[in-house]
Amino acid sequence: MKRILPPFLIFILLISCNNKNKLNTDENVLAQQIKTEEQQKQEAEQAARENKTIIPDSITAGFRYQEDRSVDPQNPPVIIHISDTNKHVQEFKLSNISSSIKYVKLEALQDTLLLWTHTKLRDKTSSVISDDNHIIIQGLFGVTRFTMDGKFREVIWKNESGIKVEQNFVSWYPQQLFGVTIDNPVSLFNGSLYIRFQDGQKAQVQITNKKIQDDLVLNNPLNQNEFRKDTLIGDKLLTIQEEYVSRKYPLIYGLDKNCWAGIHNTWESANNGSLFVVFNSNGDTLCAISSPNQIQNWSKSLVRAGEPFTYYFKNQLTFLEQYTDTIFRFIPPNRMLPVYILDFGKDKVSFTEGLDPDSDLSQKLMLESIFETDKYIFIRYTRNNASPRNIDNKSVAFYNAIFDKTANKLYHLPGQSSTPEYLKNDVDGGISFWPEFVTPKGNMLMLLTGQEIKEYINSSDFKNGNLSEEQRQNQAKMASGLKNNDMVVMIVN
Repeated sequence: MKRILPPFLIFILLISCNNKNKLNTDENVLAQQIKTEEQQKQEAEQAARENKTIIPDSITAGFRYQEDRSVDPQNPPVIIHISDTNKHVQEFKLSNISSSIKYVKLEALQDTLLLWTHTKLRDKTSSVISDDNHIIIQGLFGVTRFTMDGKFREVIWKNESGIKVEQNFVSWYPQQLFGVTIDNPVSLFNGSLYIRFQDGQKAQVQITNKKIQDDLVLNNPLNQNEFRKDTLIGDKLLTIQEEYVSRKYPLIYGLDKNCWAGIHNTWESANNGSLFVVFNSNGDTLCAISSPNQIQNWSKSLVRAGEPFTYYFKNQLTFLEQYTDTIFRFIPPNRMLPVYILDFGKDKVSFTEGLDPDSDLSQKLMLESIFETDKYIFIRYTRNNASPRNIDNKSVAFYNAIFDKTANKLYHLPGQSSTPEYLKNDVDGGISFWPEFVTPKGNMLMLLTGQEIKEYINSSDFKNGNLSEEQRQNQAKMASGLKNNDMVVMIVN
């Protein structure tokens, strides 16, 4: 039986429900406000502990943070005496620095160009980075993402124009290129890719932040994910459009939640007096980090310059200007904290000597590469400039050294070589190793091709090496399952 309510009672009930909804809304707003305030408080406390500045989403027009290069008196920069090549010589093997190795074969793609690499120029036409959650391969023809066990996830971008491949060199044409070149490496920071994208016909460069996320795909064959995009999808951070294709900021690094860095090459820094510029996510300039090495009245048509040495150490940008000696950690938005000094002694090359193509560097010591983990810094340096011509005529000497951060001691590997040498792999008897990238967790990566692994199996080092029978069989079995153009990521910890 239905019950009939008097009109005034219905009115009271309606008011009660409306008040209840309003109360719930107010409670939700209050709860969200408390949550936001608590999060901001935690971020401020974390920033205080790390000596960081909270970076606002927007700033007052014309405002700039002043750079700070002050030394931490409790932790002054450590001097690494590299020139002492005859001291502390030790025949390091891989087991001295690691105990485990994992080989990750990347899933083969239908579009083989995406993982193609030049036979003679492998180290200049492909590279690997990782944040311990994703593997990113940047090749001559595109940028591709995989899981940490090698499963294909997506094509970030595929280049289809402006690239020319020859037997002994690779070149690209700025006015024709529509994409991302290998000399503008992508970087990976807090789950986002930072990408410098070039549209040559429009003379436009776009700096983009692309968040990595797996979309739910059901019954979708692998090759349907391999497609050419008309535009690079992501958050546009900065657009540069000039009369000619701009060469600004060949290196892009994420720094914090609301800021990133556009890094100049060495010649641009010498010209404009700025090493790099810190921007917020709206493209506003927060700070310009100055270069102490400016060149004025340069009269020569050529220079000998590339990019500075840059890498993340635990998600913190680490920076060393080319032809200089001080390694800095950058603390956003303006702190350049000196942490190491590379002392090359009397054979150090000066900044001007490095730039001048006519200066004699045959007896100069120069940094070739540097990688850092919690325990070690891996330093490769040369005597004489490691140009292709000097390498071909064998006038370059390569040295490897490892700095033990705990013992505060630099160890040189014995001797020198005319080409880069690697650490002998006595952990599993596999191919020798030298890091090409270090993840935030300290895993060291090296990218290999199936051909390189097969060549090792057929080498005298493998045939005559001191390997156990189990090691020999395991390495031979792995090589037999690879094609020459397969890509394998060697992960050493």
